[in-house]
Amino acid sequence: MVSGGIAMLIGIFALALWIIGEGNHYTFLPGYKPMSPGTGALSFLLGFLLLDSPYSLNSKVFKKIYMAVSAFLILYSLLLIAEYFIPFRLTPELYLWHVSEAMGRFPSSQSSPVSGLFFFLGGIAVLVKLFGSEHKGMMNLVAGIGMLILYAAFCFLAGYLFGVPFLYNSDVVPLSLPTSISIFFLGCGLLAMGGPETILLRQFSGNSGGARILRVLLPVIGIIMIVDEGLDSIIKDLPAIQFIFTTTALAILLIPLTIVVIVRVVKTVFIEAEKAEESRREAEAVLQESEEKFRKLTQSAADAIISIDPQGLVLFFNHAAEKIFGYTEQEALGKSVDILIPGEHEKPHTSSIRRYMQTGESKLIGATRELEARRKDGEIFPIEISLSEVKVNKVPNFIGIIRDISERKAAEVSLAESARKLHELNDTKDKFFSIIAHDLRSPFNAILGLTNMLVNEHSRHDEEEIGKIIGAIKTSSERAYELTENLLLWANSQTGKITFHSAEFNIKKTIDQTIGLAAMHASMKQIRIISVVAEDYIISGDQQMVHTIMRNLLSNAIKFTPAGGVISVSASIRGNLCEISVRDTGVGIPAGYISKLFKIDSNYSTHGTSDEKGSGLGLILCHEFIERHGGKIWVESREGIGSAFFFTLPQNN
Repeated sequence: MVSGGIAMLIGIFALALWIIGEGNHYTFLPGYKPMSPGTGALSFLLGFLLLDSPYSLNSKVFKKIYMAVSAFLILYSLLLIAEYFIPFRLTPELYLWHVSEAMGRFPSSQSSPVSGLFFFLGGIAVLVKLFGSEHKGMMNLVAGIGMLILYAAFCFLAGYLFGVPFLYNSDVVPLSLPTSISIFFLGCGLLAMGGPETILLRQFSGNSGGARILRVLLPVIGIIMIVDEGLDSIIKDLPAIQFIFTTTALAILLIPLTIVVIVRVVKTVFIEAEKAEESRREAEAVLQESEEKFRKLTQSAADAIISIDPQGLVLFFNHAAEKIFGYTEQEALGKSVDILIPGEHEKPHTSSIRRYMQTGESKLIGATRELEARRKDGEIFPIEISLSEVKVNKVPNFIGIIRDISERKAAEVSLAESARKLHELNDTKDKFFSIIAHDLRSPFNAILGLTNMLVNEHSRHDEEEIGKIIGAIKTSSERAYELTENLLLWANSQTGKITFHSAEFNIKKTIDQTIGLAAMHASMKQIRIISVVAEDYIISGDQQMVHTIMRNLLSNAIKFTPAGGVISVSASIRGNLCEISVRDTGVGIPAGYISKLFKIDSNYSTHGTSDEKGSGLGLILCHEFIERHGGKIWVESREGIGSAFFFTLPQNN
């Protein structure tokens, strides 16, 4: 960029002087050719191209501008070269010459075909950079053109320095001193534009012995050349005898001094180079040993260790990673890490790396997280990953330490399931003791109280009162029996003592038997039970369990239906299932309690329309028995209108 700026200033200064008519004074040294306006324009254009050094041209518009300027530069340079071989002037400078003379100004100077050659090569180098910036061979070509122009310009400058400019007194128009300076800086810019990885620049950089010698000897040679030419210019005017003696004396003094300086410099350079080489070998040995230790350590690790570059390509893949993911090291190296990531996580992973490279922010770097990964066979499994960044030659790489936590997750699921079952068992235990402590004791208290009354006070009551007491004892006994039966069935179901016996049976007969057992209880409340079930419905299941289900549902319906109500039982076939419903015209269930009906830990129980008491255990028992059949139970209810309980059973095996 600096070189391009200097060339632009030299070119624009030359153009400005020609515009005001002072161009012939732009020589830097008297007696020599000035810089022509055409050369000034070319210097300005090529300097402009180097000012931003087409490395970072991301805009297509600017790239097209650079291409257009380069094309014009090449075309104009070719015209300058062609003018040397043909007698006709192809560039505008000849016509500017006549215009300047007509205006009474200094005539315009003619451009040199040599400068045209250098600007032509410069334009070619810029085009190569524009179209081949990713290719090392192209960049070496750009640097080579820059070095050629730089060397030629140095020769022209040396000629001016020693008073013998090149191409003067010849038929070729020579380069002016400003042009030589401009081309020198343009050569520097083109050499730099090739990049630090080109062969020419690598020869001068680094700590190798060859690079050190070149960096020292080139300025030494330049100094010797300047001193030599200076001495020649001093002693050439001396008389012959004095010239011989002076030359001999100077040779006696300068040759040993020069040899000493060169030997000293070379010796120092070689010693430093040898030390640098030895240090480099020691550093390489230490690095190799460190890498070997690291490789052995990582290969013996129980966790997978994977390294990737900023593009997400796998650089390292240890033995544990092979076992966990199923890929061999050869299969994984150089591949995208996306092969280890489930499809739905690929885009977030790619955007996370891109965001980190741009902003340095990431939720994964430096943290341990649980994610999902994918094995070679496509299996998705849980992992725990710790991701960190390591810079190698200033390039960030990412190292992930990965652990397969499938067993741990399975253990967590098993533990959660055990905790759930333990919670259910605790709820079962609490419910069991609650029923024993309250619900089961209540009917026995009534029985004991009434029997004590008969034993101790039977003489004080007439037959009608005794009959009522005996009826109450019977009701309490029936309730205690029903509760005890449900309690025993439920306890046995929780301990796995109830065996499921599947067989085909007629559902209507089972329903009718259950209705017959409940008829007396329903008649006491003047409740009608209606059965609408087809004669030929054959069900596959445990008949005793189905009987228990129907007994509890009918008992609940009678309990919560007021006197004069109606209970209807119906059945219908839906696919391979038989759907059975028990509807009543009772008090209904509040909407907020429906979800609690079939849960042991939050069951709902209330008094019936005749103050009957219940434990809520019957519906829970129904729910468990229906699930044993592979069916389901649900309820529809409206307060003050009634409830309908539905459940399904398989029609056949």
